Order: sequence, then C-alpha cells, then structure tokens
Amino acid sequence: MKVLCSFPGKFGDILWALPTVRALSRRLGQPVDLAVSAKYGSLAPLLREQPYLKRVHVLENWVVQETAPMTPRVPPGVAEFGLNAAYEVVFHLGYRGWPQRPLPFETLHTFNCANQYPLRLEVGERPILDAELAAARRYARGAASACCG
Repeated sequence: MKVLCSFPGKFGDILWALPTVRALSRRLGQPVDLAVSAKYGSLAPLLREQPYLKRVHVLENWVVQETAPMTPRVPPGVAEFGLNAAYEVVFHLGYRGWPQRPLPFETLHTFNCANQYPLRLEVGERPILDAELAAARRYARGAASACCG
C-alpha cells in the first residue's frame, strides 16, 4: 500500500512527528512517504536517509503561516502536486489545535483521531533521526564517486 504522511512544520515539530510516522511504517511493514512545506525543506536530506521513509516530498506551493497551530495544516491542492493519484492513503498529521500533550503524542493523537486503526508509541519514544547512518551513507556515496568516476 502506498502511504503519504504530511506535516506542515516547524523544524522541531517535524522531528517530533517522526515517531508517529515510524510507528505507521512499522505497522505497515514498509517505509512511507512524507510531504513537508518548502519552508522546512532543508530537513529533507536528513529525512531521506531514514529507513522508515521511502520518499520525502518538499512541496513548493505549500506556504505555511507561522501560526499556532500551523496553517494550513493540509497542503492546499494536494491533487495539483500529483500526489493524490499516487497514494492509496494520505494522512495529514499537522496539529488540529494548540498542542495539549507532549509533541510526539500530539501527533499520535491527531493520527489516531482520523484513523480506525490506532497506533501506539513506546514509552519514552524520541524522534528517530539516525545522523550517523546518514553521514555514513553520504560518505560512502562520496567515496564511491571519488574512486569510480
């Protein structure tokens, strides 16, 4: 099943949304895709290295406002990005109001309210960004291109 998750930002909020995205990936037994606003697209190279994310889309036309919560929480005109047709399911994980819980659990609550198959996070779950893995992959790609071409 092709699944897309979207999250409007900010940088830290995107990181705190990752435990929910990872839990969904585990439940499905496959990586999922993530869409973020171009305003926070500089996170994309690091996000793309995560094993639970297949693709990271940086949506240039998703202009978010610095409001609480971020607006719009859903990318406007997802169809214009060609994403609706490409996915069987799209989950919009942006906060529906001012967060009332620790941020990873706020995103989880947003997901669970919109889904009949609730996810659970492990106690103490933190954002998972494997920076060492990302650095090793970049180094390996660079070393391969340096010696091979």
